[in-house]
Amino acid sequence: RSAAVARIRLALLAGAVVVQLLRMASLPGAITVSLGRNDLPALTLSTAAGAQATVYLQGAHVTSWRAADGVERLFLSSASAFEPGSPIRGGVPVCWPQFSGRGPLPKHGFARTTEWVIESMASTADSAEVVLRLSDSEATRAAWPFSFSLLYTVTLTDASLSMRLQATNTG
Repeated sequence: RSAAVARIRLALLAGAVVVQLLRMASLPGAITVSLGRNDLPALTLSTAAGAQATVYLQGAHVTSWRAADGVERLFLSSASAFEPGSPIRGGVPVCWPQFSGRGPLPKHGFARTTEWVIESMASTADSAEVVLRLSDSEATRAAWPFSFSLLYTVTLTDASLSMRLQATNTG
């Protein structure tokens, strides 16, 4: 029964996240917000020339990048479950605050399985950019007792994809 209650709570949380996303100012043709695989919230960034990237809010995980030539540049494992709280395998994960099993936290840290929020979105004819935020919470402090704020910027152009992670100690 507790597993069923947990699933209901997760579904309600996911629904609230989707409502929050859909209420944001849209950037037609440049950044779309939708439900991705297994209804996880995802952003699709695109340029007028046809470049495209997909970023899931769970883990701020970049799962796809196609330059304007349409060729997929990232590997994504078919074993990825795309379930809340489960890591996505392949693509570009955010491994934070530790890498691998080299510490007391879950493998590659908790940032890759935690829901991030959209800080901002911007676009021009040949680029699209999204900034995602993850800040400490009761759940993160239970595993890692430090205050922090992460900003993750994903920028897509016709020929490139760049990512920048900024970590701030807020304690």
